Amino acid sequence: MPKISFVVPVYNASKYLKECINSIVAQSFDDIEIIAVNDGSTDDSLEILRAFSDKRIKIIDQKNAGASAARNAGILVASGEYIICVDSDDLLDKDCAKLCYEMALSTKADIVVYDYEEFGASQVYKVNFKGADGILDKKRYFNLVLSSNKALPNIVTKMVKSEIFKNNLFPTDFFLGEDLATVPRLVWSAKRMAKINKALYLYRRGENNTSAFESVKNINDIKKSLNSLIKFCSKIGRDDMIKVLEARKIKSAYLPVILSKADLKNPNFKAALDFLKADLEYINSLECMRLTQGWFNRTQKIRLKYKLIFRLIAASKSDEKICAYINFFNSINNFFSKRKTKDFKA
Repeated sequence: MPKISFVVPVYNASKYLKECINSIVAQSFDDIEIIAVNDGSTDDSLEILRAFSDKRIKIIDQKNAGASAARNAGILVASGEYIICVDSDDLLDKDCAKLCYEMALSTKADIVVYDYEEFGASQVYKVNFKGADGILDKKRYFNLVLSSNKALPNIVTKMVKSEIFKNNLFPTDFFLGEDLATVPRLVWSAKRMAKINKALYLYRRGENNTSAFESVKNINDIKKSLNSLIKFCSKIGRDDMIKVLEARKIKSAYLPVILSKADLKNPNFKAALDFLKADLEYINSLECMRLTQGWFNRTQKIRLKYKLIFRLIAASKSDEKICAYINFFNSINNFFSKRKTKDFKA
């Protein structure tokens, strides 16, 4: 049985796939297996995978079902003691497996987290939870991964005990936010976690990395992801985090509609507006939306100007009036913030 299984979902990844797999094959720690899941690629990704002669590489070829389903397929057949997920256009530090496994052995950690570095169009070092090398505070990490960017929810910055992963698979009913919906469950299930203060994962930042808040489908996926976490926190008795997640949902799923160009001739904006209107009663009923709430709790704080525009929209009797309010609000808001209003996409 290998110590670590690397799971790589692959979909039309021919441009960078060979480079990605090579970075795993070249790991200084060789007691590994590589499970590449070809998710119905229509390019030559499958041929690239089959060209590798390394016996540690296992290939699963399936019909297109999405990245989460591809990851799940790899996780379920993984035979390693631990699992690391890698995206098919990214790279690993050559000592990733070695350092992670050594840390897991020395600390008896179920999950080892590490930093990552963006490269390509930009080069930025991203810290995944500030703290010393070694055991980290699991409860604090859980709270931070739900409430802020001080603990990263992305799965590629974590090595996870196989049995924990197999019992907490990725959701397959939405595309965006699947990491956020999964990582807190993994963290909650772990008995112990550890941290390595080194960028062991290299994330390729390219021209296709667009904002999560520019399309109807994406904000709906974010809503589903956060709803699943609200349900999970209710199940485990963490009602304190439900309020945090509700505020996060306002900022991530609903506010982007208000901060976009309000144009009823744009069918995507019209769909986004209908999405917002359907939930307005719920939005304005939340504790974090009370006009006097949130002054002393940053994780639940919604700015007063946003609370007021939500109320103004709820009181409007026509879509044309709502658009007028939104565009007027943005003209003033953009003047002070220097941001630009964008069109909503499909």
